[in-house]
Amino acid sequence: MRALRRFGRHRPAIVGAAVIGVYLIAALLANVLAPYDPLDMSAGPRLATPDAVHWFGTDEFGRDVLSRVIYGARIAFTGGVLSASAAAILGSTFGVVGGYFGGLLDRAVTMLIDLIFAFPTLLLAIAVAAFLTGGGVPPAVPVIIALCVVQSPHFARVVRAATLAVKAQPYVEAAQVLGASRRRIIRIHIVPNILAPLIVQFSLSFSYAILAESSLSFLGVGHPPPAPSWGAMLTGAYGYVERAPWAAFFPGMAITLLILGFNILGDGLRDFFDPTRR
Repeated sequence: MRALRRFGRHRPAIVGAAVIGVYLIAALLANVLAPYDPLDMSAGPRLATPDAVHWFGTDEFGRDVLSRVIYGARIAFTGGVLSASAAAILGSTFGVVGGYFGGLLDRAVTMLIDLIFAFPTLLLAIAVAAFLTGGGVPPAVPVIIALCVVQSPHFARVVRAATLAVKAQPYVEAAQVLGASRRRIIRIHIVPNILAPLIVQFSLSFSYAILAESSLSFLGVGHPPPAPSWGAMLTGAYGYVERAPWAAFFPGMAITLLILGFNILGDGLRDFFDPTRR
């Protein structure tokens, strides 16, 4: 309870969590909340202005923009959860192994991190997604794998640094002297004490995954049309910005607010887990 009260004092973090909660509800209840089928081209006239019938207007095919934005939250959360979780597992494994065992393993992990960081993140994600696209592979799989590849080094770097700090603590040295196995030390002493930076990094990676998925869809290597991806919606509305700005404004605002919510929440979590700020 004391921890919750301390977190509750960080009002921006509460606002960020509330924004994320609204989006999560929209994603889970999209079938109930969306007034139209997101793929229905007969929902209304083409490029209709926002009104009482179509709150966000319609797009170039007559599809309801509000319904597509709501269903787009489901795509964003699915891709964000899967890619960030996969990156957290893969990167954390490399970070713990390199930080705890040191030596040649640590140098190999560091070289791998530096190698991936040498490439521009978005260009690397485009290359990986384009390489995996096709051959009957579901469109979401290349995007998730690409985002996992580009985000794993961030987790590895954060977890490696945290592991090195925890490894030097007296209780870890005491466990080693008492004959505890390396597996037990990692499971009991290392992993529980590196969860704080890992949680913060996960929240930040989640927001990046949403932005990167929208960018990939906008560039044509993500979810293909007619999937209601926010990035694909921006691509479709690109040629109608002057005539129908709402078709691009609402999916753009959906991306902006959700990423802002995750960033604010990440700042709050960082302050919450930092003992110097208590």
